[in-house]
Amino acid sequence: MTVVIGVADREQFVSWFCIVSVTEAALGTSCNETADPSNCAATESCTNSICVCSNGYFDVSGKCESNSISVTLQADSTSIVYGSSVVLTATITSAVPVDTVKWQKEEMNIDINQEKYTQSNVVSNKITLTIMYLVTNDGGSYRVQVNNFAGITSSWSTPVTLTVTGVVPTVTVPGKITETDTTVTIDCTASVSQGSPALTAVYWLLNGANLTSSQSNKYSGGNLNTKSLTINSIGPTDAGEYRCVATNFVGSTNSLQSVTLENKWQKLIGAELTDIDITDERYAGSSLASPTPKLVITKVDLIDRTSFRLVVTNRVGFNQSESITLNVVDGSISVTLTSPSISVKYGEDVTLTATIASSATVTNIKWQKVSGGSASDLDINLDKYTQTDSGPGTVTLMIKNVEFTDSGNYRVQVSNAAGTTKTSNQVSLNVKALELNDNCTNTVSCNSSIHLECSNKKCLCVSNYYHKEQVCYAEA
Repeated sequence: MTVVIGVADREQFVSWFCIVSVTEAALGTSCNETADPSNCAATESCTNSICVCSNGYFDVSGKCESNSISVTLQADSTSIVYGSSVVLTATITSAVPVDTVKWQKEEMNIDINQEKYTQSNVVSNKITLTIMYLVTNDGGSYRVQVNNFAGITSSWSTPVTLTVTGVVPTVTVPGKITETDTTVTIDCTASVSQGSPALTAVYWLLNGANLTSSQSNKYSGGNLNTKSLTINSIGPTDAGEYRCVATNFVGSTNSLQSVTLENKWQKLIGAELTDIDITDERYAGSSLASPTPKLVITKVDLIDRTSFRLVVTNRVGFNQSESITLNVVDGSISVTLTSPSISVKYGEDVTLTATIASSATVTNIKWQKVSGGSASDLDINLDKYTQTDSGPGTVTLMIKNVEFTDSGNYRVQVSNAAGTTKTSNQVSLNVKALELNDNCTNTVSCNSSIHLECSNKKCLCVSNYYHKEQVCYAEA
Protein backbone atom coordinates (compact mmCIF):
# COMPACT_ATOMS: atom_id res chain seq x y z
CA MET A 1 0.00 0.00 0.00
CA THR A 2 1.24 3.52 -0.85
CA VAL A 3 -0.02 6.69 1.00
CA VAL A 4 0.70 10.27 -0.19
CA ILE A 5 -0.40 13.34 1.95
CA GLY A 6 -0.09 16.85 0.48
CA VAL A 7 -1.28 20.50 0.84
CA ALA A 8 -2.11 23.09 -1.83
CA ASP A 9 -2.45 26.88 -1.50
CA ARG A 10 -4.54 28.39 -4.26
CA GLU A 11 -5.49 32.08 -3.63
CA GLN A 12 -5.29 31.58 0.12
CA PHE A 13 -7.46 28.52 0.14
CA VAL A 14 -5.79 25.47 1.69
CA SER A 15 -6.67 21.94 0.55
CA TRP A 16 -5.44 18.70 1.94
CA PHE A 17 -5.47 15.49 -0.16
CA CYS A 18 -4.51 11.88 0.38
CA ILE A 19 -3.81 9.25 -2.38
CA VAL A 20 -4.04 5.61 -1.43
CA SER A 21 -2.91 2.85 -3.95
CA VAL A 22 -3.54 -0.86 -3.19
CA THR A 23 -1.29 -3.37 -5.14
CA GLU A 24 -2.80 -6.82 -5.90
CA ALA A 25 -0.88 -9.77 -4.50
CA ALA A 26 0.43 -12.26 -7.10
CA LEU A 27 -1.06 -15.79 -7.36
CA GLY A 28 0.47 -17.92 -4.64
CA THR A 29 1.73 -14.94 -2.58
CA SER A 30 0.54 -13.71 0.84
CA CYS A 31 -2.70 -11.86 1.16
CA ASN A 32 -4.86 -10.23 3.87
CA GLU A 33 -7.93 -12.37 4.48
CA THR A 34 -9.58 -9.65 6.63
CA ALA A 35 -9.30 -6.97 4.00
CA ASP A 36 -12.42 -6.22 2.00
CA PRO A 37 -11.78 -6.69 -0.73
CA SER A 38 -8.66 -8.79 -0.37
CA ASN A 39 -5.59 -7.79 -2.28
CA CYS A 40 -5.89 -10.88 -4.64
CA ALA A 41 -6.90 -10.58 -8.33
CA ALA A 42 -10.54 -10.76 -9.34
CA THR A 43 -10.22 -14.40 -10.42
CA GLU A 44 -8.44 -15.26 -7.20
CA SER A 45 -9.40 -15.60 -3.57
CA CYS A 46 -7.38 -15.35 -0.36
CA THR A 47 -7.28 -18.68 1.35
CA ASN A 48 -5.07 -19.35 4.35
CA SER A 49 -3.43 -15.97 3.64
CA ILE A 50 -2.41 -17.19 0.13
CA CYS A 51 -3.87 -16.01 -3.18
CA VAL A 52 -5.36 -19.00 -5.02
CA CYS A 53 -7.64 -19.39 -8.06
CA SER A 54 -11.27 -18.94 -7.26
CA ASN A 55 -13.87 -21.64 -7.91
CA GLY A 56 -14.38 -22.12 -11.65
CA TYR A 57 -10.77 -21.17 -12.43
CA PHE A 58 -7.51 -23.14 -12.79
CA ASP A 59 -3.86 -22.16 -12.57
CA VAL A 60 -2.41 -22.13 -16.10
CA SER A 61 1.20 -20.97 -16.11
CA GLY A 62 0.65 -18.68 -13.07
CA LYS A 63 -2.62 -17.25 -14.34
CA CYS A 64 -6.10 -18.27 -13.32
CA GLU A 65 -8.09 -19.37 -16.37
CA SER A 66 -11.69 -20.55 -16.62
CA ASN A 67 -11.83 -24.31 -16.19
CA SER A 68 -14.86 -24.75 -18.43
CA ILE A 69 -14.59 -27.07 -21.48
CA SER A 70 -16.80 -27.92 -24.44
CA VAL A 71 -16.33 -29.80 -27.72
CA THR A 72 -17.93 -30.00 -31.17
CA LEU A 73 -17.43 -32.72 -33.80
CA GLN A 74 -17.47 -32.80 -37.59
CA ALA A 75 -16.34 -35.21 -40.34
CA ASP A 76 -14.61 -34.37 -43.62
CA SER A 77 -17.32 -36.48 -45.25
CA THR A 78 -20.34 -38.31 -43.92
CA SER A 79 -20.77 -40.54 -47.00
CA ILE A 80 -17.64 -42.67 -47.41
CA VAL A 81 -16.78 -45.20 -50.11
CA TYR A 82 -16.27 -48.67 -48.72
CA GLY A 83 -12.57 -49.34 -48.10
CA SER A 84 -11.52 -45.67 -47.93
CA SER A 85 -10.78 -43.46 -44.90
CA VAL A 86 -12.52 -40.62 -43.00
CA VAL A 87 -11.23 -37.99 -40.58
CA LEU A 88 -13.31 -36.88 -37.56
CA THR A 89 -12.24 -33.48 -36.19
CA ALA A 90 -13.05 -32.40 -32.61
CA THR A 91 -12.88 -28.64 -31.90
CA ILE A 92 -12.26 -27.99 -28.21
CA THR A 93 -13.05 -24.78 -26.31
CA SER A 94 -10.93 -24.74 -23.12
CA ALA A 95 -8.33 -22.38 -21.66
CA VAL A 96 -7.01 -25.31 -19.64
CA PRO A 97 -4.97 -27.90 -21.58
CA VAL A 98 -6.76 -31.11 -22.57
CA ASP A 99 -5.95 -34.20 -20.55
CA THR A 100 -7.98 -37.08 -22.04
CA VAL A 101 -10.19 -37.71 -25.07
CA LYS A 102 -12.86 -40.38 -25.34
CA TRP A 103 -14.44 -41.49 -28.64
CA GLN A 104 -17.62 -43.51 -28.99
CA LYS A 105 -19.53 -45.24 -31.78
CA GLU A 106 -23.16 -45.89 -31.07
CA GLU A 107 -22.39 -44.88 -27.44
CA MET A 108 -19.79 -47.67 -27.14
CA ASN A 109 -16.18 -46.74 -26.36
CA ILE A 110 -13.71 -47.01 -29.27
CA ASP A 111 -10.31 -48.61 -28.66
CA ILE A 112 -8.12 -46.19 -30.61
CA ASN A 113 -5.10 -48.46 -30.09
CA GLN A 114 -6.45 -50.69 -32.82
CA GLU A 115 -4.56 -50.45 -36.14
CA LYS A 116 -7.72 -49.17 -37.78
CA TYR A 117 -7.61 -45.87 -35.84
CA THR A 118 -5.10 -43.00 -35.64
CA GLN A 119 -5.56 -40.13 -33.17
CA SER A 120 -3.58 -36.91 -33.59
CA ASN A 121 -2.19 -34.60 -30.92
CA VAL A 122 -4.09 -31.47 -29.92
CA VAL A 123 -3.11 -28.66 -32.30
CA SER A 124 -4.80 -25.25 -32.11
CA ASN A 125 -7.52 -26.73 -29.90
CA LYS A 126 -8.29 -29.42 -32.48
CA ILE A 127 -7.78 -33.17 -32.34
CA THR A 128 -8.56 -35.68 -35.10
CA LEU A 129 -9.44 -39.36 -35.29
CA THR A 130 -8.72 -41.06 -38.65
CA ILE A 131 -10.69 -44.23 -39.36
CA MET A 132 -9.10 -46.30 -42.13
CA TYR A 133 -10.41 -49.01 -44.48
CA LEU A 134 -14.06 -48.43 -43.64
CA VAL A 135 -16.40 -51.39 -43.96
CA THR A 136 -20.18 -51.54 -43.68
CA ASN A 137 -20.04 -52.04 -39.90
CA ASP A 138 -18.13 -48.75 -39.52
CA GLY A 139 -21.23 -46.83 -40.49
CA GLY A 140 -23.16 -45.26 -37.59
CA SER A 141 -23.19 -42.46 -35.01
CA TYR A 142 -19.91 -41.11 -33.57
CA ARG A 143 -19.36 -38.67 -30.68
CA VAL A 144 -16.47 -37.36 -28.59
CA GLN A 145 -15.93 -36.21 -24.99
CA VAL A 146 -12.88 -34.37 -23.60
CA ASN A 147 -11.44 -33.75 -20.14
CA ASN A 148 -8.97 -31.03 -19.12
CA PHE A 149 -6.29 -30.91 -16.44
CA ALA A 150 -8.68 -29.02 -14.18
CA GLY A 151 -10.57 -32.31 -13.95
CA ILE A 152 -13.55 -30.93 -15.82
CA THR A 153 -15.25 -33.19 -18.36
CA SER A 154 -17.18 -31.79 -21.28
CA SER A 155 -20.58 -32.91 -22.37
CA TRP A 156 -20.69 -35.38 -25.24
CA SER A 157 -20.54 -33.67 -28.62
CA THR A 158 -23.47 -33.68 -30.96
CA PRO A 159 -23.17 -36.99 -32.84
CA VAL A 160 -21.94 -37.24 -36.43
CA THR A 161 -23.45 -40.07 -38.52
CA LEU A 162 -21.28 -41.83 -41.10
CA THR A 163 -22.71 -43.80 -44.01
CA VAL A 164 -20.49 -46.34 -45.82
CA THR A 165 -21.42 -46.67 -49.51
CA GLY A 166 -20.46 -49.17 -52.23
CA VAL A 167 -21.54 -52.49 -53.74
CA VAL A 168 -19.81 -55.63 -54.93
CA PRO A 169 -18.41 -55.70 -58.50
CA THR A 170 -20.28 -56.70 -61.64
CA VAL A 171 -18.66 -59.59 -63.52
CA THR A 172 -19.64 -61.36 -66.74
CA VAL A 173 -18.21 -64.08 -68.93
CA PRO A 174 -19.41 -63.18 -72.44
CA GLY A 175 -18.62 -66.63 -73.79
CA LYS A 176 -15.96 -65.41 -76.23
CA ILE A 177 -13.22 -68.02 -76.64
CA THR A 178 -9.93 -67.64 -78.51
CA GLU A 179 -8.14 -70.87 -79.40
CA THR A 180 -4.79 -71.99 -80.77
CA ASP A 181 -3.62 -75.54 -81.28
CA THR A 182 -2.62 -75.90 -77.64
CA THR A 183 -4.36 -73.07 -75.72
CA VAL A 184 -7.83 -71.75 -74.97
CA THR A 185 -8.49 -68.17 -73.76
CA ILE A 186 -11.81 -67.27 -72.06
CA ASP A 187 -12.80 -63.61 -71.72
CA CYS A 188 -14.01 -62.00 -68.48
CA THR A 189 -15.41 -58.49 -67.92
CA ALA A 190 -15.42 -57.00 -64.40
CA SER A 191 -16.34 -53.49 -63.24
CA VAL A 192 -17.50 -51.47 -60.23
CA SER A 193 -20.24 -48.85 -60.02
CA GLN A 194 -19.55 -45.21 -59.21
CA GLY A 195 -19.03 -44.71 -55.49
CA SER A 196 -17.95 -48.32 -54.95
CA PRO A 197 -14.40 -49.36 -54.04
CA ALA A 198 -12.07 -50.46 -56.80
CA LEU A 199 -11.44 -54.07 -57.75
CA THR A 200 -8.93 -55.80 -55.49
CA ALA A 201 -8.77 -59.24 -57.12
CA VAL A 202 -9.96 -61.31 -60.09
CA TYR A 203 -9.69 -65.09 -60.18
CA TRP A 204 -11.36 -68.13 -61.77
CA LEU A 205 -13.27 -71.19 -60.61
CA LEU A 206 -13.23 -74.60 -62.29
CA ASN A 207 -16.25 -76.66 -61.30
CA GLY A 208 -16.63 -74.43 -58.22
CA ALA A 209 -13.02 -74.75 -56.99
CA ASN A 210 -10.37 -72.03 -57.17
CA LEU A 211 -7.84 -72.49 -59.94
CA THR A 212 -4.27 -72.65 -58.70
CA SER A 213 -2.75 -69.51 -60.21
CA SER A 214 0.67 -70.62 -58.98
CA GLN A 215 0.72 -73.17 -61.82
CA SER A 216 2.38 -70.58 -64.05
CA ASN A 217 3.00 -73.11 -66.83
CA LYS A 218 -0.64 -74.21 -66.92
CA TYR A 219 -2.47 -70.90 -66.64
CA SER A 220 -1.79 -67.30 -67.58
CA GLY A 221 -3.92 -64.24 -66.91
CA GLY A 222 -7.01 -64.70 -64.78
CA ASN A 223 -5.94 -61.89 -62.45
CA LEU A 224 -6.53 -58.20 -61.73
CA ASN A 225 -4.26 -57.04 -64.58
CA THR A 226 -5.38 -59.58 -67.19
CA LYS A 227 -8.88 -60.78 -66.44
CA SER A 228 -9.13 -63.26 -69.34
CA LEU A 229 -7.88 -66.76 -68.52
CA THR A 230 -5.56 -68.66 -70.86
CA ILE A 231 -5.32 -72.43 -70.36
CA ASN A 232 -2.10 -73.89 -71.77
CA SER A 233 -1.43 -77.44 -72.96
CA ILE A 234 -5.13 -78.25 -73.18
CA GLY A 235 -6.07 -81.77 -72.09
CA PRO A 236 -9.05 -83.81 -70.83
CA THR A 237 -8.43 -82.75 -67.22
CA ASP A 238 -9.19 -79.16 -68.25
CA ALA A 239 -12.78 -80.00 -69.14
CA GLY A 240 -15.47 -78.48 -66.92
CA GLU A 241 -17.35 -75.32 -66.00
CA TYR A 242 -15.36 -72.09 -65.75
CA ARG A 243 -16.58 -69.00 -63.87
CA CYS A 244 -14.91 -65.64 -63.29
CA VAL A 245 -14.90 -64.04 -59.80
CA ALA A 246 -14.28 -60.34 -59.06
CA THR A 247 -13.64 -58.90 -55.58
CA ASN A 248 -13.53 -55.46 -53.95
CA PHE A 249 -13.64 -54.32 -50.31
CA VAL A 250 -17.40 -54.89 -50.22
CA GLY A 251 -17.24 -58.53 -51.28
CA SER A 252 -17.02 -60.95 -54.21
CA THR A 253 -19.25 -61.74 -57.17
CA ASN A 254 -19.30 -64.89 -59.31
CA SER A 255 -20.26 -64.51 -62.94
CA LEU A 256 -23.76 -65.78 -63.60
CA GLN A 257 -22.58 -66.90 -67.02
CA SER A 258 -20.12 -69.75 -67.36
CA VAL A 259 -18.21 -71.49 -70.13
CA THR A 260 -18.31 -75.25 -70.27
CA LEU A 261 -15.28 -76.85 -71.90
CA GLU A 262 -15.98 -80.49 -72.53
CA ASN A 263 -15.41 -82.09 -75.91
CA LYS A 264 -13.74 -85.28 -77.01
CA TRP A 265 -12.32 -86.71 -80.19
CA GLN A 266 -13.00 -90.26 -81.30
CA LYS A 267 -11.18 -92.62 -83.65
CA LEU A 268 -12.59 -95.63 -85.46
CA ILE A 269 -10.70 -98.75 -84.39
CA GLY A 270 -12.10 -101.83 -86.01
CA ALA A 271 -15.86 -101.40 -85.91
CA GLU A 272 -15.94 -99.21 -82.78
CA LEU A 273 -15.37 -95.47 -82.25
CA THR A 274 -12.98 -95.07 -79.32
CA ASP A 275 -12.13 -91.91 -77.33
CA ILE A 276 -8.72 -90.43 -78.12
CA ASP A 277 -6.39 -89.67 -75.22
CA ILE A 278 -5.42 -86.09 -76.10
CA THR A 279 -2.52 -86.28 -73.61
CA ASP A 280 -0.82 -88.93 -75.71
CA GLU A 281 2.36 -87.49 -77.23
CA ARG A 282 1.05 -88.33 -80.70
CA TYR A 283 -1.81 -85.83 -80.33
CA ALA A 284 -2.06 -82.09 -79.76
CA GLY A 285 -4.65 -79.36 -80.10
CA SER A 286 -7.84 -78.76 -78.15
CA SER A 287 -10.30 -81.28 -76.82
CA LEU A 288 -12.35 -78.48 -75.26
CA ALA A 289 -15.35 -76.50 -76.44
CA SER A 290 -14.43 -73.57 -78.67
CA PRO A 291 -15.51 -72.11 -82.01
CA THR A 292 -12.82 -74.06 -83.89
CA PRO A 293 -11.66 -77.15 -81.95
CA LYS A 294 -8.69 -78.90 -83.53
CA LEU A 295 -7.00 -82.26 -83.35
CA VAL A 296 -3.36 -82.43 -84.39
CA ILE A 297 -1.90 -85.86 -85.09
CA THR A 298 1.87 -85.97 -84.97
CA LYS A 299 4.02 -88.70 -86.48
CA VAL A 300 1.18 -89.98 -88.65
CA ASP A 301 1.36 -93.74 -89.21
CA LEU A 302 -0.55 -96.14 -91.42
CA ILE A 303 -2.69 -97.07 -88.38
CA ASP A 304 -4.12 -93.52 -88.58
CA ARG A 305 -5.73 -94.41 -91.91
CA THR A 306 -9.25 -94.41 -90.41
CA SER A 307 -12.23 -92.19 -89.47
CA PHE A 308 -12.35 -89.44 -86.84
CA ARG A 309 -15.17 -87.40 -85.30
CA LEU A 310 -15.78 -84.80 -82.57
CA VAL A 311 -18.33 -85.20 -79.76
CA VAL A 312 -19.51 -81.92 -78.15
CA THR A 313 -21.11 -81.91 -74.69
CA ASN A 314 -22.88 -79.33 -72.53
CA ARG A 315 -25.41 -79.46 -69.67
CA VAL A 316 -28.27 -80.14 -72.03
CA GLY A 317 -26.72 -83.08 -73.81
CA PHE A 318 -24.26 -83.88 -76.57
CA ASN A 319 -23.93 -83.89 -80.32
CA GLN A 320 -21.38 -85.32 -82.70
CA SER A 321 -19.84 -84.26 -85.99
CA GLU A 322 -19.85 -86.23 -89.17
CA SER A 323 -16.88 -88.55 -89.45
CA ILE A 324 -13.92 -87.64 -91.61
CA THR A 325 -11.62 -90.28 -93.10
CA LEU A 326 -7.89 -89.70 -93.04
CA ASN A 327 -5.97 -91.19 -95.97
CA VAL A 328 -2.36 -91.90 -95.00
CA VAL A 329 0.17 -92.44 -97.77
CA ASP A 330 3.54 -94.14 -97.47
CA GLY A 331 5.95 -91.54 -96.13
CA SER A 332 9.22 -93.30 -97.05
CA ILE A 333 11.98 -91.25 -98.72
CA SER A 334 14.67 -92.36 -101.13
CA VAL A 335 17.54 -90.00 -101.98
CA THR A 336 20.78 -90.62 -103.90
CA LEU A 337 23.65 -88.50 -105.17
CA THR A 338 24.89 -88.86 -108.74
CA SER A 339 28.58 -88.78 -109.68
CA PRO A 340 30.20 -90.32 -106.60
CA SER A 341 33.44 -88.49 -107.35
CA ILE A 342 34.04 -85.08 -108.90
CA SER A 343 37.33 -83.30 -109.63
CA VAL A 344 37.42 -79.60 -110.39
CA LYS A 345 40.10 -76.96 -110.67
CA TYR A 346 40.53 -74.19 -108.10
CA GLY A 347 38.20 -71.21 -108.79
CA GLU A 348 35.76 -73.11 -111.00
CA ASP A 349 32.10 -73.82 -110.26
CA VAL A 350 30.80 -77.32 -109.55
CA THR A 351 27.25 -78.72 -109.38
CA LEU A 352 26.12 -81.56 -107.07
CA THR A 353 22.94 -83.42 -108.10
CA ALA A 354 20.55 -85.42 -105.87
CA THR A 355 17.61 -87.60 -106.91
CA ILE A 356 14.71 -87.71 -104.39
CA ALA A 357 11.74 -90.08 -104.33
CA SER A 358 8.98 -89.32 -101.76
CA SER A 359 5.25 -89.99 -101.90
CA ALA A 360 4.71 -87.26 -99.30
CA THR A 361 5.60 -83.60 -99.81
CA VAL A 362 9.24 -82.83 -99.12
CA THR A 363 9.39 -80.20 -96.38
CA ASN A 364 13.12 -79.62 -96.02
CA ILE A 365 16.40 -80.29 -97.83
CA LYS A 366 19.79 -79.88 -96.19
CA TRP A 367 23.16 -80.18 -97.87
CA GLN A 368 25.90 -81.34 -95.55
CA LYS A 369 29.67 -81.67 -95.66
CA VAL A 370 31.05 -84.74 -93.88
CA SER A 371 34.38 -84.57 -92.11
CA GLY A 372 35.85 -86.99 -89.58
CA GLY A 373 32.58 -88.89 -89.17
CA SER A 374 30.51 -85.77 -88.37
CA ALA A 375 28.39 -83.66 -90.71
CA SER A 376 27.87 -79.90 -90.75
CA ASP A 377 25.01 -78.11 -92.54
CA LEU A 378 25.88 -75.81 -95.44
CA ASP A 379 24.36 -72.33 -95.27
CA ILE A 380 22.86 -72.25 -98.74
CA ASN A 381 21.80 -68.63 -98.18
CA LEU A 382 25.40 -67.59 -98.76
CA ASP A 383 26.30 -66.21 -102.18
CA LYS A 384 28.72 -69.12 -102.57
CA TYR A 385 25.81 -71.58 -102.99
CA THR A 386 22.80 -71.83 -105.30
CA GLN A 387 20.16 -74.57 -104.82
CA THR A 388 17.66 -75.24 -107.61
CA ASP A 389 14.96 -77.76 -108.43
CA SER A 390 15.94 -79.26 -111.76
CA GLY A 391 12.74 -81.13 -112.45
CA PRO A 392 10.56 -83.69 -110.61
CA GLY A 393 12.59 -85.51 -107.96
CA THR A 394 15.86 -83.70 -108.76
CA VAL A 395 17.63 -80.98 -106.80
CA THR A 396 21.05 -79.47 -107.45
CA LEU A 397 23.54 -77.43 -105.45
CA MET A 398 26.08 -75.23 -107.24
CA ILE A 399 29.26 -74.36 -105.32
CA LYS A 400 30.80 -71.27 -106.89
CA ASN A 401 34.48 -70.39 -107.19
CA VAL A 402 35.67 -73.50 -105.31
CA GLU A 403 38.64 -73.35 -103.02
CA PHE A 404 40.86 -76.08 -101.62
CA THR A 405 38.81 -75.99 -98.38
CA ASP A 406 35.75 -77.11 -100.38
CA SER A 407 37.35 -80.51 -100.97
CA GLY A 408 35.63 -83.32 -99.05
CA ASN A 409 32.57 -85.58 -98.96
CA TYR A 410 29.02 -84.24 -99.36
CA ARG A 411 25.57 -85.69 -98.67
CA VAL A 412 21.90 -84.61 -98.65
CA GLN A 413 19.33 -84.85 -95.81
CA VAL A 414 15.67 -84.82 -96.90
CA SER A 415 12.56 -84.49 -94.65
CA ASN A 416 8.83 -84.95 -95.10
CA ALA A 417 5.95 -85.29 -92.63
CA ALA A 418 6.96 -88.89 -91.91
CA GLY A 419 10.55 -88.18 -90.98
CA THR A 420 14.07 -87.51 -92.26
CA THR A 421 16.38 -89.53 -94.52
CA LYS A 422 20.01 -89.05 -95.48
CA THR A 423 21.62 -90.18 -98.70
CA SER A 424 23.13 -93.62 -98.42
CA ASN A 425 26.04 -92.55 -100.63
CA GLN A 426 28.27 -89.49 -100.60
CA VAL A 427 29.92 -87.53 -103.36
CA SER A 428 33.65 -86.85 -103.06
CA LEU A 429 34.76 -83.43 -104.28
CA ASN A 430 38.42 -82.94 -105.13
CA VAL A 431 39.61 -79.38 -105.78
CA LYS A 432 42.85 -79.42 -107.85
CA ALA A 433 45.45 -76.70 -108.19
CA LEU A 434 45.79 -74.88 -111.50
CA GLU A 435 48.30 -76.18 -114.07
CA LEU A 436 50.74 -74.49 -116.47
CA ASN A 437 49.18 -71.61 -118.44
CA ASP A 438 45.86 -71.79 -116.52
CA ASN A 439 44.40 -68.40 -115.63
CA CYS A 440 44.98 -67.49 -111.99
CA THR A 441 44.36 -64.70 -109.51
CA ASN A 442 46.77 -65.61 -106.73
CA THR A 443 49.85 -67.76 -106.25
CA VAL A 444 47.97 -70.17 -103.94
CA SER A 445 45.80 -71.39 -106.81
CA CYS A 446 48.79 -72.58 -108.88
CA ASN A 447 50.26 -76.01 -108.28
CA SER A 448 53.47 -75.17 -106.46
CA SER A 449 54.40 -78.86 -106.22
CA ILE A 450 55.25 -78.74 -109.95
CA HIS A 451 57.08 -75.39 -109.56
CA LEU A 452 54.28 -73.07 -110.71
CA GLU A 453 53.41 -69.59 -109.55
CA CYS A 454 50.84 -66.99 -110.57
CA SER A 455 52.50 -64.36 -112.78
CA ASN A 456 50.61 -61.89 -114.97
CA LYS A 457 47.38 -63.86 -114.16
CA LYS A 458 48.90 -67.06 -115.59
CA CYS A 459 50.36 -70.09 -113.84
CA LEU A 460 53.99 -70.07 -115.01
CA CYS A 461 57.22 -71.77 -113.96
CA VAL A 462 58.88 -70.17 -110.97
CA SER A 463 62.15 -68.29 -111.51
CA ASN A 464 65.19 -70.41 -112.47
CA TYR A 465 62.82 -72.93 -114.11
CA TYR A 466 61.77 -73.28 -117.73
CA HIS A 467 58.95 -75.28 -119.27
CA LYS A 468 58.99 -77.88 -121.90
CA GLU A 469 55.98 -79.90 -123.01
CA GLN A 470 53.91 -78.54 -120.09
CA VAL A 471 56.58 -79.44 -117.54
CA CYS A 472 58.83 -77.07 -115.58
CA TYR A 473 62.55 -77.98 -115.43
CA ALA A 474 65.30 -76.43 -113.39
CA GLU A 475 67.79 -74.42 -115.41
CA ALA A 476 71.28 -75.98 -115.60
